[in-house]
Amino acid sequence: MANWPIIGHEWAVNLLANAIVAGRLSHAYLFTGPPQVGKTTLARLFAQAILCEKQTGEPCRDDAAPCSACQRIAEGRYPDLQIIAAEKNTIQIEQVRVLQSDAALSPLEGRYKIFIIREIERATAPAANALLKTLEEPPGHAIIILLTSQADLLLSTIRSRCQHLRFSPLSTDLLVELLQQQGVAPERATELAPLAEGSIE
Repeated sequence: MANWPIIGHEWAVNLLANAIVAGRLSHAYLFTGPPQVGKTTLARLFAQAILCEKQTGEPCRDDAAPCSACQRIAEGRYPDLQIIAAEKNTIQIEQVRVLQSDAALSPLEGRYKIFIIREIERATAPAANALLKTLEEPPGHAIIILLTSQADLLLSTIRSRCQHLRFSPLSTDLLVELLQQQGVAPERATELAPLAEGSIE
């Protein structure tokens, strides 16, 4: 787990790492929880671990020479990983159609094509319905990771077709420890940590 530079959420790291090692990856995941608790960071690390050329079930270590895939994922330029975000405050059906078209094609380099959709609750109704069709009949080489802080706004049929991971706010004690690691005085860290409301950001 030391190879996953994620703060907290050890249970989720263990679950995802074990799924990679066991070869039991789901075609779709739903990460839910408050904003800024690490959902996007963990989704990217999960993709990195899946696509890592060393195939250890983890991302490449920080203190070792990273493989080409891990390095390019970290730099945002790996062809088999796409991160989709809202355009004009919504996720449009055109974005989902591009995803569908790309997902139908074989991966260019890795074993899978991975799509991370941030703030999926912002999907328009047509976009959500189009995405549902892909989740119902997913290509075998595609993995879709949906991120949201408002799971109740999603179609129940979308939620039911994903492996659901629920993230909680980070504990105040952990935030105090992290602040102190960054050089904040203990008394000041104790004052600041509750103001973060469980968010490392």
